[in-house]
Amino acid sequence: MKVLELERAKLILWQVVGGSTESVGTKVSLGLAPEDGFTAVSFERQGWKEPSDFMHHCSTKMGDLSDESERAPRTRQGRSLSGRPSPGP
Repeated sequence: MKVLELERAKLILWQVVGGSTESVGTKVSLGLAPEDGFTAVSFERQGWKEPSDFMHHCSTKMGDLSDESERAPRTRQGRSLSGRPSPGP
């Protein structure tokens, strides 16, 4: 991953430079914005050449990560998304 843009506490934009040939060249952004006393998190993946199983896999994993990042602080229990044990609190 190569960082293309960084705005502290607002946005980070990466370009995929290695790994799966399907994802090389795509861009990944993670944005943070205040919203009604909370922090809204946005995720976007751009530049896929065409829809593929791998593209859908990446979208599903980011959805899992989004759900987990909301749940873990409330329950104080993390869940590994990789199949490896998650570190405790």
